[in-house]
Amino acid sequence: MNGDDDLEGDLDGGDLDGGGGGDVLGSEPRPARSRRTVRTLWIVGLAVAALVIGLSVNSRYGDGNHRAEAAPGPTATSSSPEPPPIRIDADRAPAVTAWYAGGGKQAVSVLSVDSDRIAVDHIRQDFNALGSDCSQLSRDVAAAQAYLPLPDAGAQDSWAAALGHLELGADGCVDGVTHSLSSQLSAASSEMYTGTMTLLSLQSQLDKINRAAVAH
Repeated sequence: MNGDDDLEGDLDGGDLDGGGGGDVLGSEPRPARSRRTVRTLWIVGLAVAALVIGLSVNSRYGDGNHRAEAAPGPTATSSSPEPPPIRIDADRAPAVTAWYAGGGKQAVSVLSVDSDRIAVDHIRQDFNALGSDCSQLSRDVAAAQAYLPLPDAGAQDSWAAALGHLELGADGCVDGVTHSLSSQLSAASSEMYTGTMTLLSLQSQLDKINRAAVAH
């Protein structure tokens, strides 16, 4: 199945429908989608949001109780830079593998699902779902931040950076939806895009280390 098929399945009622992420140490993590699929999902979502975000917020708050702020929507293109490659010290691989197996993989998976849902909310122009899903992401980021730090300095820096971007994005999204601030939603979505791509890069390296450990 290619990335476009995965994207079509997500929008046609796949595993992105339904409630929020849930407990970091809860259910079995879902298989990671390809970097191309997630990147495409966010690029499409942000492109749609750039066209409709002001109109959608104005429509939602058209009763006069709120006034949407006119501002450009979030942007991302296929040429947007990806985060630099993440390198994990081979000597730290056993400790990193233990971190991943002990709850890190579930934490990463939960955040990935949250991020995918938010991108789909943009595509569907569903601002009710967006507010709810951003709130869920905020809770799941807090749970991930409470988990043990990654036992590799470079990987931990990337993990902390991803969580920081996602935290700023989630909180800004909730505030933007609540107060109908389109510029806030724009900035929040860009933060979440950066956090998602950093998370995806880290996940790729963690999966490689985990597969190597299993093979031995």
